[in-house]
Amino acid sequence: MRLALLMFDVVFLFFLFLVGVSCLVYYLPPQPPRTPSYLIVAADPRPPGPPTHHPDAAAAAPVEDV
Repeated sequence: MRLALLMFDVVFLFFLFLVGVSCLVYYLPPQPPRTPSYLIVAADPRPPGPPTHHPDAAAAAPVEDV
């Protein structure tokens, strides 16, 4: 008898969980549709130029102790 009541409680709590999640999802605002990544066009269609030297690269170099 105790096992039957325990199983009933587990099933009943799972049902309440599903009802709660369903209500939560129903009342959330809709998400805007996503644009697939293959449809996104770069702002500048030209290929990138050669790499440039960053002015802070020398400052980030390790300093040797004299």
